[in-house]
Amino acid sequence: MLFIRVRPGDTIELLSAEPIGSFEGASVRFYLSRPVIQETGERVIGEKLEALEGAEATAAVPTDSPENTVGIVGELVANRPGRFEVTSIRLRYRINGGPEQVGEGTDVILTVCADDPAPTDCPEASPGTGG
Repeated sequence: MLFIRVRPGDTIELLSAEPIGSFEGASVRFYLSRPVIQETGERVIGEKLEALEGAEATAAVPTDSPENTVGIVGELVANRPGRFEVTSIRLRYRINGGPEQVGEGTDVILTVCADDPAPTDCPEASPGTGG
């Protein structure tokens, strides 16, 4: 849902993340995802997940490069049928041991329609796909 490029020499300590949006009736958990290098050399984010709280991210290479990108991945679990939307993430973090900072953003707006068939207010969802 969110990508962070770490500058060489920086350490980002992730303190917490909270979802912003319409998700009453669902829970959202966030994870840190470091890139996994495939046999083809492609870097994939989202395959390997770890606890976000307390995780530290550093640059993988000593230059400003996409290789220094980590991801924040969200897992939404619905407790009832309905439409759920995470429109942003509020991330609490520290850079190089400095004061706590708060940022909001997202690279992807996550909409999940939970039920089969999908709720009527989810016209973009195909039946049975969950949105």
